[in-house]
Amino acid sequence: MRLFVPEEFSLGTILELVVRFCGYSKALDAVAEVIWCKKSEEKTNYYEMGLKFIDIDFSKFTEFLLDCAAKEKKE
Repeated sequence: MRLFVPEEFSLGTILELVVRFCGYSKALDAVAEVIWCKKSEEKTNYYEMGLKFIDIDFSKFTEFLLDCAAKEKKE
């Protein structure tokens, strides 16, 4: 996962995240590690960082994906 952030994070930093998806009411708890971080070329005064998920609630993530697929079928 890639994020834009206003400050630089050190490699190996462990982050506890609450991920919210647009149009979906439930949040997804996850733990991720910063695997790269660099000054953004796209956004001034921001950094881009890459995350590797260490722990994620796959049941909620699967539920989210199934819900998205169902909504696409309706459209």
